[in-house]
Amino acid sequence: PDGLIVQRPFAVYIETKSFDWFYDQQLVNHLDALNSDGTGTKVLVALGNFEVQDEKRFERVETICSEKYGGKIYFAAFLKTPLNDVEYLVKIYELQGRGQVLVATVEQFTDSRGQFSLLSSIVLDRKTIGVNKQLLMTVEAKGKVLGSARFKILGEGEKYNGKVNFSEEDANGKPSNDDE
Repeated sequence: PDGLIVQRPFAVYIETKSFDWFYDQQLVNHLDALNSDGTGTKVLVALGNFEVQDEKRFERVETICSEKYGGKIYFAAFLKTPLNDVEYLVKIYELQGRGQVLVATVEQFTDSRGQFSLLSSIVLDRKTIGVNKQLLMTVEAKGKVLGSARFKILGEGEKYNGKVNFSEEDANGKPSNDDE
């Protein structure tokens, strides 16, 4: 990487370009190196000069991240006013057309009241959330939305082969003994 910040258990790899073209394999290699770099929080930051916002630009790398490294999401929220509590909620909504459906709520806690910044992570269950979905994450306290972000979960869904296994009784049309 072009830059590295390490203070165990935290590691940040930084890859920079003076243009908007990253090699996918280079980013995948950095992710593999981060993954093998012991335990703790690991972050890869890709900085570039992006003239056009191409939502599909990092689709391959995002898919690899999702499938290979799981559904862990790190987030930071910087608040205008201090959090007057030690508990806050992270809510995940699936965006559907013009509406949204709540799919997950995670309780989070701070060390003390009066925090101006929140840094934490949540793990999204792939079976519950699914893939190829547009999501909205909100950070809330006492019913008030403190911040929000939209993101996509990319990946391949489960594949089915259409094969069904029948018992010999089922194949011959005989009733099973399960009903008795």
